[in-house]
Amino acid sequence: MKITTKEVRDVTSVIDDIIEEYKEKSTSEKRDWRTYEQRVAKRLRTAFKELKPLVQEAVESINVVKGEKEGLSLF
Repeated sequence: MKITTKEVRDVTSVIDDIIEEYKEKSTSEKRDWRTYEQRVAKRLRTAFKELKPLVQEAVESINVVKGEKEGLSLF
């Protein structure tokens, strides 16, 4: 599938429109850093809880091969 320059320009135009709309809607109010950091911390805790099983599964799937002296063997 070949993508033309016109198609790329059309997509970037849509993205530019979305960015401009976002800038118009967003306000430039001062940020309440205390509540902002509390929300970020809560989001991070949630993300870590959701990632923990994936990390555990990845760690359990690591297989170390001993006895080979020349080079590394990952499998």
